[in-house]
Amino acid sequence: MEKLTDKLFTVKYNEDTGKPHIEIVDQNVCFKKNLVSFGNCIECGACSIGCPFDNIACRSPRGGYGVRYQHG
Repeated sequence: MEKLTDKLFTVKYNEDTGKPHIEIVDQNVCFKKNLVSFGNCIECGACSIGCPFDNIACRSPRGGYGVRYQHG
């Protein structure tokens, strides 16, 4: 049986540094310094669901960018 990490390393991601698809909507809502990183995002939406302030906008990346699943 393969390890979960072995399967995760088969996911390829083409990062769009020019236009992030995950953003903090209102910086004033977040009291502490927040960092939202979209590098290696698997586009599951957990960041926007897990934000207690509903302050993260998560969109689909533009064409040619984002996650690419090779084996499934």
